[in-house]
Amino acid sequence: MSEEKIKVSELAKEFPAVPNKDMLRALRELGASAKSMAGSLTTEEAARVREHFAEQKQADAERSGSHPNVIVRRRRKDADKADAPEMTEAAPAAREE
Repeated sequence: MSEEKIKVSELAKEFPAVPNKDMLRALRELGASAKSMAGSLTTEEAARVREHFAEQKQADAERSGSHPNVIVRRRRKDADKADAPEMTEAAPAAREE
């Protein structure tokens, strides 16, 4: 009859890398009954939240590749636009010589 309840704050301790704001957003997306960190969830809702963050963690691991300590920097769009005209201007000058 009485379902076992889990506090959202206790569930959040299982995922220390997830900020509280993201935890609450995930609860809203999953349709959980808790509205704050002080609220409680049923075991079924807690299982869905755990599964959600496990999938997210797996997707992040796949995205980062096999080298977790390598920092991948994105190329600046301003630099791409600045390089493009220089290359087109240099090519005709080389042909004239």
